Amino acid sequence: FDYYYAGTRTNYAEELLTELEYCRLLSYVNNRTLIEKHCLQGRPVFVDSGAYTAMTQGTEIDIDKYIDWLNTWSENIEKFCCLDVIPTEVISTEQSAKLTWENYLYMYERLNEPHKLVYCFHRGESVDYLRKALQFGCKYIALGGVAHGKRAERREFFEQVQNEFTNYPNVHVHAFGVSDIKLLTEFTFIHGADSTSWLFPAKWSETQHKCKSKVYWSNRNPEKPHHINNLTDEQYFELEDELAQHGFTATEMYGEGDAIKNRDAYQIIFWQEKFIPVRGEKLKK
Repeated sequence: FDYYYAGTRTNYAEELLTELEYCRLLSYVNNRTLIEKHCLQGRPVFVDSGAYTAMTQGTEIDIDKYIDWLNTWSENIEKFCCLDVIPTEVISTEQSAKLTWENYLYMYERLNEPHKLVYCFHRGESVDYLRKALQFGCKYIALGGVAHGKRAERREFFEQVQNEFTNYPNVHVHAFGVSDIKLLTEFTFIHGADSTSWLFPAKWSETQHKCKSKVYWSNRNPEKPHHINNLTDEQYFELEDELAQHGFTATEMYGEGDAIKNRDAYQIIFWQEKFIPVRGEKLKK
C-alpha cells in the first residue's frame, strides 16, 4: 500500500519529502513546475489532471495540451490520470462517465506511454464503465468522487465496486482523497490513496498526535484549549515521550522560525506512520 502526499506545503517540506523518497501526487493544474522539477531530478510522481480544481475555478483543461505535456515528461512520471469529467449539478453521472471514458480512449491512443494512464471512475456512475475499463485492460484505476463523502457513503461505494476487481488482481486501485485508515484496512482491493490532510495542521501551527488529537504551538492565541501551555502535566509528559520517539522535543516545536520546519517534518513522519496499520504492511518509500 502506498500513501501519496498530495498538495504542497513549504520548500523545506518538499525537500524533505524528496529526501525521504515518499510518494507524491501533484496536479497538472496547480503544480506543473514542481512536477517538471521532480522529473529533472528523476523523482517519480503521480500526476493528477487537476480536473476537480479546474471545475471549481470555472476553467477548462485543453486535453491536447495535457497530452503534449505528458509526452514531454512521461519518462520520469510514475503514472498520470486521464482528464476526467466531474459530475456536477449540470453534468449528470451518466454524462461524466461517458465523457471520462471517451477522454481516456482519446488520450490512450496519443500518449507515448499509455500503460501509465489512470482511468478514473466516480462514485455514482454506472458500474458498466468500470467493467469496460477492466475489460479494456486498464492497469491503473482510480476511484473518485469520495474525497468529501461521509464514511458510510464511501463504504457503500467501495462495497459496490470491490467485487468487480476479483478477476483482475493485477489492477492497481487508487482512492482519490481518502485517508480513512479504517476503510482502507477493511477494503484490501485498494492499493493506494492520497490526501492533503498531512499539510494542514502544520499550516495552522499544529501537530497531530496519538496521545492527543492536535496540539497548538504558536505563541499567538494562547487561550486555545489545545495550546501546548494548556495541557495537563500527564498530557505534556505523554506528548514529550511521543515527540522523543521521533527525535523532537516540545521546545523545538514551539514558536516560529525553525519550529515551523520541525512541525512540517513531524507531520510528514506522522502521516507515513499513520498508514503502517493498513493491511499490517509497512509502506514502501
